[in-house]
Amino acid sequence: MVRMIAIYKTPTNREFFDKHYFETHIPLAKTLPGLIRLDLHI
Repeated sequence: MVRMIAIYKTPTNREFFDKHYFETHIPLAKTLPGLIRLDLHI
């Protein structure tokens, strides 16, 4: 099993960060081969 953890500093523009993260990064992460589970702790 491989686990990846990403920790980000508090962004100056939270709305922009959230929009970009959920519309760009999450869809890309879902395309990872062999991905079984994706957990978000916000």
